[in-house]
Amino acid sequence: MADKVPVFGKSLYDYMTDENKTKNEQGFEIPGDCTTAFERAFDDAAKGNNTLLTIPAGDYALYKPLCLPSGLFLDVHPHAEIAFEGFETDEKAENIRVRGGVWRLQGDAADVCAFEFSDAHGITLENAKIYCGRGAAVGLCGGNDIRIESCSFYGMPGTEDAASAGILLGGTLDDVSLEGIYSRGCDRLIEITANACLERFSAKNVTSDDCLYFLYGNHADIQNAVLHDISGCAHIDAVFLADSKLEKLEMRGLDLYNGFFVFERNEIGKVRLERFRRRYDLDKNAATKATMYISGQACAIHADIVSLDSILRTGKLCPDIKLNAARRSSPLIQPDTPFVYVLGVALTSENKYIMPSGSFDLFTMEKNASV
Repeated sequence: MADKVPVFGKSLYDYMTDENKTKNEQGFEIPGDCTTAFERAFDDAAKGNNTLLTIPAGDYALYKPLCLPSGLFLDVHPHAEIAFEGFETDEKAENIRVRGGVWRLQGDAADVCAFEFSDAHGITLENAKIYCGRGAAVGLCGGNDIRIESCSFYGMPGTEDAASAGILLGGTLDDVSLEGIYSRGCDRLIEITANACLERFSAKNVTSDDCLYFLYGNHADIQNAVLHDISGCAHIDAVFLADSKLEKLEMRGLDLYNGFFVFERNEIGKVRLERFRRRYDLDKNAATKATMYISGQACAIHADIVSLDSILRTGKLCPDIKLNAARRSSPLIQPDTPFVYVLGVALTSENKYIMPSGSFDLFTMEKNASV
């Protein structure tokens, strides 16, 4: 967040000339091509002359990508709609805050971010509605102290070469938090790109109606990530992580339809999943999908509050692993079930583990831990 927010600022209209305005059917002047007006305003902010820029309600259009200057507070009316080609920052940009607005990324390219921040510090994006097409709503390529709060992302299916995304995470990121995020239409709500490193990352109250994946990562390094209160529908997998280093990953409060958990060939430190509730009724094929699929990674598994049916079906699907299970009384959250089970499994890189069905209260994976 910007360290200093000026008391007085300027409106975008202060930077407009007659050439930036057109007249509507009633004869009133309205914004037309606002590219030069935004350029003037951003240049003024870069010089430190005015770092608070307000955008009144109305429709605006920008016809080329623009660079957000350090120190800018862009305060946008909730009913201001901006058709634009994307915003980016210079490397090492800092203290930028964007609040409000309806942002519509133009074109259907799959490799474009509506908001792209590179090695930035002190970034806040809040209360924004972003229509990102086949691209990404927000792209973070390195940086720290980044907050994305109370935002909605609306996308379209991506291409064969690139999926659409809500949040695209790359480079080395530290102290990044998401809160109150809603997504519709984005293939991958949170995507961790190859060789990205998440040193500290958190996500809270994240919902999607129809993504393919909530969390997708391949060849990534997750040092410390906590996600909780995740809900909605993922048509393929809620979580897909492969060929990655998972030093510490925690997910709590998972209320999901259709897509569940896939871990393949990861280097495990500690993974902890809590309070998962599996729901079926959005997709008739969901009942055939496994709750959990693990392969190619040596680790010790512990699961708590697992049904006997789930354990027996795991035994049939994975005859080469030894299941250690014990019965205990059912907690109040499952009053109709007199008994539930705890489960322990030791896996090698040659094994696979499948939990074919059911919810669980706790599921952990740890390196070099005894079962």
